[in-house]
Amino acid sequence: MRYLKTEDYFFFEGLGSILGRTSVETVIDHDLVGPQLGVGGVFETGVWRFEGALLALLGHQRVEYSQRGIFGEEAIPGALNRSANARTNASSHSAADEEFAWNGELRLTTSCYLTPSLRADVGWRGVVTSGIRDAAATTAWNAPDFGLNESDGETAAYDYWVLSLTHAY
Repeated sequence: MRYLKTEDYFFFEGLGSILGRTSVETVIDHDLVGPQLGVGGVFETGVWRFEGALLALLGHQRVEYSQRGIFGEEAIPGALNRSANARTNASSHSAADEEFAWNGELRLTTSCYLTPSLRADVGWRGVVTSGIRDAAATTAWNAPDFGLNESDGETAAYDYWVLSLTHAY
């Protein structure tokens, strides 16, 4: 079993207009859990070690949305063009979705043995995952209460590098 957590975050703040301070914050948590299967191989020659692995995760994803908004805080009293209601509106929205999702990962690592039991590793990871919601696109601009736009999510890809020291015994 493997657990994967990703988060997307969006924040907007507008200051100094006839509306005073207006802000909205949307946070989306993606929690994916399920069995992971993989295939890989290792090749060693002298002090060098090369490793590659392809991993796939299929499972259950829970997506939790939360949003807080403030519309018209610190508005200018008596302003000529103030908002129609001339008061601060605070809003809060939350929702959750559950669905089937998947994740694929490619890992490539090159290592050099510094001693018989210590090696330096340089690795690259490429990841593709489904059902990712974008917090900015999910934010509904329905003033003064904002809101959440429904979305099926999209496939997202990202990569990163890993530098490490490994003690092998």
